[in-house]
Amino acid sequence: MQFINVEYNAPKEKVLEMLKDNERVNKNVRFDNDGVKPLMKIKDKGNGRIKINCEMIGGPTKDNGFLVGTYFSGRMKEKDGVTRLKGTITTAPLYHLFLIALIAVFIVQCFRVKGISFIPPILVVFDIFMFKNEFKKQGYIKRYLYRAERRLSDEQR
Repeated sequence: MQFINVEYNAPKEKVLEMLKDNERVNKNVRFDNDGVKPLMKIKDKGNGRIKINCEMIGGPTKDNGFLVGTYFSGRMKEKDGVTRLKGTITTAPLYHLFLIALIAVFIVQCFRVKGISFIPPILVVFDIFMFKNEFKKQGYIKRYLYRAERRLSDEQR
């Protein structure tokens, strides 16, 4: 989970327009993923709330985003022509619930059996390797938001 607090020197409508334009924000940006690019899907939920989903496109398999996937959820507030975006980037809440349950079972089993089993730690390591690409999306979303701020300020000069 990452906390985001970005300040844009533009009105709310311009910020939303910039965030929704993936081509403009990602212009001249190279991604080192063998042709796979992140695509940000922005949903304006009203009352200043937005949600940004990150989906990888261009790969050999479809990115299903692990049910909910990695997303940014936050609020946008405008005051005196300055828009502030605050929120959090979260990776797959269902994944985290499963991992916490797995760790809890491991701890209970340690006390029940009076020893340590090697299977739950191996499963945790396996899960981390299995979903490492999902965790990379947090960085993509964070960089996208800050890059949009830079591009917007460059356009206004």
